[in-house]
Amino acid sequence: MSKYVVLLAFLALSLASAPARAAELSEAYVNLFKIQLSLAEKGGAAEKYGLAQMYEQGLGTEPDMEKATIWYAKAAEQGDVRAKKKLKDLERAKQEAANAAKRAAEEAKRRAQAEETAKAKKVAKAKAAEKTRKDAEKKAKRSEEEIAKRRKAAAAALANQQKHTEDPFE
Repeated sequence: MSKYVVLLAFLALSLASAPARAAELSEAYVNLFKIQLSLAEKGGAAEKYGLAQMYEQGLGTEPDMEKATIWYAKAAEQGDVRAKKKLKDLERAKQEAANAAKRAAEEAKRRAQAEETAKAKKVAKAKAAEKTRKDAEKKAKRSEEEIAKRRKAAAAALANQQKHTEDPFE
């Protein structure tokens, strides 16, 4: 445990010193990570928990939740209460994310189905309108043909009537 305190003091002093450039700060974290890894591999729950936090936050290394979870589990096995709570929180967050993803997928499916239904209704309405237009055109054409037949018949009847009723004065 005293190694852990010394390590934290080292970190505090290295970060509290004169304004450090980003590269220097990054180098300090890398060095701290190496020391913390060595302590965690040999030490107790607190060192393992500290390493897990570094993995989770990406301090001195790339963020890696898989490795962080492994180290949290090792710390929890050694009785670290914070690690046990963190593992429960991570599991809850994972479950919530899975539930949210499931809800999002279901909502996307409902929206897609609604859009498909609306599209099908629109297509059906357009087809019905086209059929109505074609039926109206056919009806208009038949009416025009019927009118033409009647005119022709009327003209023939008139011509026939005129033929049979010649002027007696001629």
